[in-house]
Amino acid sequence: MALAFSSAEFGSRMDHVQAALAEVGLDALVVTSPENICYLSGFWTPGYHVFQALVVRRSGDPFLVVRNIELDSLNTKSWIDRYYLVDNLDLTIGTFVEALKAEGVVSGKVGLEVDGARQAMLRSDILAEALPQVTWVPTLDVVDRFRAVKSEAEIACIRQAVEIAEGALLAGAKAIASSTSIRAARAAGH
Repeated sequence: MALAFSSAEFGSRMDHVQAALAEVGLDALVVTSPENICYLSGFWTPGYHVFQALVVRRSGDPFLVVRNIELDSLNTKSWIDRYYLVDNLDLTIGTFVEALKAEGVVSGKVGLEVDGARQAMLRSDILAEALPQVTWVPTLDVVDRFRAVKSEAEIACIRQAVEIAEGALLAGAKAIASSTSIRAARAAGH
């Protein structure tokens, strides 16, 4: 598995979020923002317009609920080894509820990280009916505030990305400056 950051970095991120859950009185948080899922787990997918969720408990291991076609990505892009696969997008909410039950997230206060774009995927009315002992709390910005402050490892990655981008821009400018035509500039870039 080749993750962008060390297990210590991911562990620190998870510790911060779990401490924040305790501060705000949540027993768990359902993370649906693809950026926040990636930040905490390493998992990312180009299919981020469909259902995916990371459930972070105040204590204990987190788990993912994602499409079944993401299995290879789970094994290569995430440190999390607890996951549930959605086999049929029409049954997403049922799979999600079954995952919550299997993991014991059946009571207490659970934050739902939802915004307008993802509200339809996690219908709190259906969740309330399926898990009546859970108090569902609309929650935003629990993870975002940690993502906004960059660690030394993240700063190093940003610096490396800037160096790569600068090198590409300089190479492109040099190719254009020495070229007599667009065709020659394109040839120099390949």
